Amino acid sequence: MSKRAGFSEKDLCTEIIRSFEAIGAFAFKVPDAPGYWRGDAEAPTRFTPTRAFDIIAIVQGRGYAIEAKIKRNGGAVKPEEIRDEQRECLSRVHAAGGGAYLAVGYRFKCGPAQRKTFGSVFARELYLVRWDRWQALEAAHPEGVQRAALVAERGSAVQWIGGGLWNLDPSKSDEQTGAESAKGGVQDGE
Repeated sequence: MSKRAGFSEKDLCTEIIRSFEAIGAFAFKVPDAPGYWRGDAEAPTRFTPTRAFDIIAIVQGRGYAIEAKIKRNGGAVKPEEIRDEQRECLSRVHAAGGGAYLAVGYRFKCGPAQRKTFGSVFARELYLVRWDRWQALEAAHPEGVQRAALVAERGSAVQWIGGGLWNLDPSKSDEQTGAESAKGGVQDGE
């Protein structure tokens, strides 16, 4: 994580990419397209070309598109936070048989008891939710998907293993990656 205060979307993307690389997968941050300014000095308008999603990854031969969002203190991910072009691209990746996911990272201040557990004033959580499941959650929570809904979503929590890494090992997290399990076969929904 960077030395800047807080926990940004950039930090989360870096950790996810490093976590994929730690298990031998390929992961890449889709770069932001350069923006430009138009208009006069008194009323400039910034134009930035759209980006489909934040991360592309290849895990065990399967492609994944991941859009990352950061929330603080358990806040909701509101539908308007995911742009139309991101929705379209994630839906197209999912329809084509790839893995499309929303990665929601939370940063929250710990109470005294949690500080002992986490060993820090702040704690982080990551939920990796398949795009089709995310759409169902949004339909059930049109005002925004709260942390509690993600906690209840079976298989979406990702374990923090320290050193800037999340446990994205497909053999231990079939629900997250949709990869075949060590027992063989694919988990529900794939």
